[in-house]
Amino acid sequence: MAKSIKNLRKTVISVILAMALILGLAAVNGSGVNAKKTITVKKIKITSVKNSKLTLRVGEKHKLKVKITPKNASNKKLKYSTSNKKIATVSKKGVIKAMKEGKAKITVKAADKSKKKAVVKLTVKKAADGNTTPSANVNAGNNPSS
Repeated sequence: MAKSIKNLRKTVISVILAMALILGLAAVNGSGVNAKKTITVKKIKITSVKNSKLTLRVGEKHKLKVKITPKNASNKKLKYSTSNKKIATVSKKGVIKAMKEGKAKITVKAADKSKKKAVVKLTVKKAADGNTTPSANVNAGNNPSS
């Protein structure tokens, strides 16, 4: 009986290994069978940023629209940065906020180490009401703590 259990166990293991090989899965360690599957990593290419030149007024926000290729790139993450945080800030999602009059460059880089990037030249002008810095929305008349 013990001999037939060992034979059954070997048969089951052989069937599992054969199925793994057919499906392209890795074989169990120590089996002497190796299976490999090649995965092609496609690097991102930033083909364009809508509005490579942009003008905002102090306090305004703008979401960058970035076109990347190929559509099936394995890592589509982007990193955003500003040349001058006093003039404009940029969020992890690509939202620019104009802080103060001046000029800054917003850089969009591919996070996949392909060194692909695009630059938006930003000019920030005075706010429509003439302010040169963003104002806080303060409602002094309705302070619940007074």
